[in-house]
Amino acid sequence: MINRHRTASAIFLVAINLIACWPVRSAWVTTDMLKESWIAYKTRFIQGDGRVIDLKAEGVSTSEGQSYALLRAVWIGDQQAFDRILEWAINNLINNARADSLFGWRWGKRDNNSWGILDSATASDADEDTAFALFLASDKWRDNKYEDRAQAMLADIWDKETIEVGGRRYLISGDQAQEARTAKINPSYFAPLVYRAFAKRDKAHDWMSMIDSGYEMLEKTSSISPVKLPPNWAQIDFNSGTFSVEDSVTSQLGDYSYDAIRVFWRIAMDYKQNQDRRAYDYLVRHTEWLARYWSIRKQLPAELTNDGIPRADYESLEQYAALLPALEIAKPTIAQQIYQTKLENIYQNGLWARPNTDDAYKYYAQNIVWFGLATYRDTLTLKSSDK
Repeated sequence: MINRHRTASAIFLVAINLIACWPVRSAWVTTDMLKESWIAYKTRFIQGDGRVIDLKAEGVSTSEGQSYALLRAVWIGDQQAFDRILEWAINNLINNARADSLFGWRWGKRDNNSWGILDSATASDADEDTAFALFLASDKWRDNKYEDRAQAMLADIWDKETIEVGGRRYLISGDQAQEARTAKINPSYFAPLVYRAFAKRDKAHDWMSMIDSGYEMLEKTSSISPVKLPPNWAQIDFNSGTFSVEDSVTSQLGDYSYDAIRVFWRIAMDYKQNQDRRAYDYLVRHTEWLARYWSIRKQLPAELTNDGIPRADYESLEQYAALLPALEIAKPTIAQQIYQTKLENIYQNGLWARPNTDDAYKYYAQNIVWFGLATYRDTLTLKSSDK
């Protein structure tokens, strides 16, 4: 389960209306491009029955992939696709796999050549993003079936994917993330904007407390790094309440790479919509080293160890896009440089792909780029409901 983002990625995204698109296509990504990209994405990555396929991982499907597609579908306003994606996920990631409302995280071809659930453990980011997408769908399309399913998911997320340590409640990475003395935490699963929406819809659980504990977790786990980078994975000790990160010499779990990049995107969204000072302070402190690295080299490695040593000699579109909203807040000039040099000129026919790479076949990259660009320059406005 830990490596699912290598093989399979915020978020996540928010309730939303697309506001006015930019007048000049060459200046910023336009709303028309986002709509065109959704159509291209459906064609390449989503089967007619709603299954989202990871073309780079032997055709597996994940709860994460389904959740990203649900968010994009409701954002764009494609109810027909939304319903197909949701139905496939229910039929294949819950039915005959779990006894609750949460989703088994991985589905694909078994050793006996049959197809079905490969791992019924949950991934909490996919569950919270799916519940959030369902609330958005309920508001957008005025159908209580989405609301009812989302409410059921919130109860199960709270009971099975959060734990209380030292009087504070934390999101853990899934329902099987607890061990004898510790639990696995993925900092990029922390979604304060989502919890604010949950708090409006679910009065039975203290979702606002998850924001307080989550910001504390994020600051502490990121500050373990000498260069203040968030890690892909961390642990919390049940007895002491302390956080730890595995040393990059012996493990890549403490690296800053494909999981951790989403931290900046999720926190930037919270600041853009709620002006939480903790979000601003985090972004300023924890993008400083990356900004200096970019200023000197005009590129960022796709993977960095916990202490900032490149583990890869290549770049990733995902990182650049996930960083854009954060750098727009903390280092706007650098954000514009990254957009113009790394993302603006590689869009073609609905997909973002560098020349001579297989970016166009990476479902994770296409999602994170889409989400990052859509949030850049305040192109979204939050529309939440107190329903």
